[in-house]
Amino acid sequence: IIVVMGEKGSGKRQLAMFLDALAPIRIDVTHPSEASIYTITENFHALMIIDETAINDTLADILNASYEAGHKIPRVNVLERGRAIYGFDPYGPKILIMRLGVHELRDDAASRSIVVHMIRAVGRTFPDHVDPHHADALFYALTLLKLSRFREFLDVYGLVREFLSDEDQRTLDAYAPLLAVAY
Repeated sequence: IIVVMGEKGSGKRQLAMFLDALAPIRIDVTHPSEASIYTITENFHALMIIDETAINDTLADILNASYEAGHKIPRVNVLERGRAIYGFDPYGPKILIMRLGVHELRDDAASRSIVVHMIRAVGRTFPDHVDPHHADALFYALTLLKLSRFREFLDVYGLVREFLSDEDQRTLDAYAPLLAVAY
């Protein structure tokens, strides 16, 4: 579970849409009912982006069980001859988009999540190139952080920038380093 949290205009939706584009099967929902969460997850096991939705106890229970394969939630199917109980498998990737101070996640669900805090950057500009005089300081800082795969990072960073070349400069500057480090 990835929780993208931040104030309005901080780029939460952009990050979610970028991650969405990387998934082979994805479904974007806003204010989903519990039944729709069950149906979508059961039929597709797709990346589900849940946009600014209040997390009730049932949805929190689904999120808690969905972070790892093998957890089952008991469900009842109504059949012609009665009812049948089966184990619903909620496993699948989920991205929650939440506004700071508006929506909250239960502690048990939060402990099973990767929380990304977005900060609004109004009026900031990002340079196209790094001044060569700053390259030595950058290399020194990365050495101090003991980033042993710096060359590999630079190679992947170049590939990611090529892949994202159609994106605007702000998106490119924000996500290319993150993707390169994640790789």
